[in-house]
Amino acid sequence: MKIESFVKQLASDYELKESFESEAPNTWRIPVDEGETIILSDLGSGFKIECKVIDTPRGKEEGLYERMLLANLFGQGTWGSVISLDEDGKHIILSRTVDHEINYKDFKLIVEDFINAVDFWKEEALNYQ
Repeated sequence: MKIESFVKQLASDYELKESFESEAPNTWRIPVDEGETIILSDLGSGFKIECKVIDTPRGKEEGLYERMLLANLFGQGTWGSVISLDEDGKHIILSRTVDHEINYKDFKLIVEDFINAVDFWKEEALNYQ
């Protein structure tokens, strides 16, 4: 799969003047919103996409954790991704791994769905502060 060419095509489709920054070999940072960046990594026969959604809200976090568990269990509001906490429990993370060959059209749809899921969980988490 040609993830690098897909990333370049994505930048072109969205008419971005600059291409996405390469963080490391086969890894790109895709800015989505102010302070929001998606990390996309080429896995050879697939790719991984992840993003720090928001700092973990404090207050009613148990309710949020339950909501996240149910979302992962039933796939509600995740658009095929997994919602979790980072190792320190300080940030909510969304990630998705595609471990098979896809075409550009499917790649673009996955990225767009992922961005929608990030936006959804950012708003959802704010309800639990």
